[in-house]
Amino acid sequence: MRKQPDSGIRSRNLKDSLQTELLSFEQLGASALLTDFLSKKDSLVPFFGVNSFSENPTDLAKEVAQSYPQTSRELLIPLLSDQNRRWGASEQTLKNIEELRDPKSVVVVTGHQLSLFGGPLFTVYKILSVLILADKLKKEFNINALPFFWLADEDHDLPEVLEYALSNKDEAPFEPFHKQVEFKNEGLPVGKTILPQEINDILKELSIELKTPFAGETLRLLQQCYSPGTTYKDAFARLLHSWFASSGLILIGGDDEAIKEMAKLVLKMAIQQSKELYSDLQNHTTQLVEAGYHQQVQFEESHLFRFMENGKRQKLKVVEAEWQVDNQSFSKEELLQELEDKPGTFSPGVLLRLGMQSHVLPVLTVIGGPAEIAY
Repeated sequence: MRKQPDSGIRSRNLKDSLQTELLSFEQLGASALLTDFLSKKDSLVPFFGVNSFSENPTDLAKEVAQSYPQTSRELLIPLLSDQNRRWGASEQTLKNIEELRDPKSVVVVTGHQLSLFGGPLFTVYKILSVLILADKLKKEFNINALPFFWLADEDHDLPEVLEYALSNKDEAPFEPFHKQVEFKNEGLPVGKTILPQEINDILKELSIELKTPFAGETLRLLQQCYSPGTTYKDAFARLLHSWFASSGLILIGGDDEAIKEMAKLVLKMAIQQSKELYSDLQNHTTQLVEAGYHQQVQFEESHLFRFMENGKRQKLKVVEAEWQVDNQSFSKEELLQELEDKPGTFSPGVLLRLGMQSHVLPVLTVIGGPAEIAY
């Protein structure tokens, strides 16, 4: 097993320099859909389902566990063990992976983009929410809930995640410093992008800019994880495992041939029933607008991407009776045959990803951000 990077971070009393204030989501500019969801308004039950507002998850957990095949559990365990060992997982994480063998176990999952150096605190808050909820489900409801983080490793918009923000001050109020860095991945998935030598220059610049009580410890950890030649996914995953080593958090990367094999039914449905899915989305969007909310997301008939021979991830489009990508055309039958032979060639769009998660994992609850809840 790869040696776990030592975060070296020790707790310090910042009570005198921090000021706290409780803000409502309305004050933060949240959408009406989000605030009504948090208020558990009955008008949203047709869109989210009654289970989203249930105070007692016991029956739902039993239903989810019973509907998830034991064969899928047996397939998933070695796959997750291999992935997480490669990223320096703790013994608690490996123990939790084995807990999936329990036919009553379920999953609490969140996920995020592979943002540089761990990304915004939003990512950390989502993980903490998963850990707290999983613990609460175990203690209060005797539900064997396991905490998961889904790595969005198939996204190909590298500039979107190549930004970091930090504080130059040792005390409040914090003033964020935003920095956009650049290096090329030529349309490859972010997770497969290799960190170039320039990452050392970025870390050197960061060492000059970062002036906090945790600067030295943080930089040592980042240097251990973000080294030239490492993939963007491996660096991000190792960082998360070092931060949450004792929590038992399980990471899963979707850009994996075995994961796609498990998700083949969902991907197949996206091809076979593309028109029906498109019609359903249109109807739900119309109903949302009529209920007083705005359209939450733009969508097309296709929810699939395809990895090309050069490794680039490109959107499949439906044009009349054909599926097209990069000047190539496929019939529905040809695409289904390719899915059968090479499922790893296909990649879900954002609207399909949650469905894929819930098929691959026995998902009880998803912790999402405002946009994720909306779509």
